[in-house]
Amino acid sequence: MPSLFETYDIDVPRTLINAVPKRQIEFLAGRILSRAALERLHQPSASIAIGKWGSGSISHSYGKCVCLVVADEARLVGIDVEKVPTGTSLEAILREALDAGERDRVFQKTTFDAAILARRFIP
Repeated sequence: MPSLFETYDIDVPRTLINAVPKRQIEFLAGRILSRAALERLHQPSASIAIGKWGSGSISHSYGKCVCLVVADEARLVGIDVEKVPTGTSLEAILREALDAGERDRVFQKTTFDAAILARRFIP
């Protein structure tokens, strides 16, 4: 029986050959998502090395996988998905990473309407 890497025609990097299955699955899911995103933008499929993709970004954490791709290859983007801390840990991160205005916006809008995001970001 072929592996999912073979089924989806995705190369396994040498650094992942002996990795635990969870890590291999995260890598595979990110590459499948990126392929779908590139197709949606009518862009050619790309072989994406770990940590080396400027016009797109892949992140995974706690069973979630996300991908962000832009049509303009001159733009560099990044995305990160993490479990959101609470309490003093969250406050410390927000103080370090955001200015006062950004923190206010975060606390004013803690959920986002998927329909609005889709209209704004998906042609």
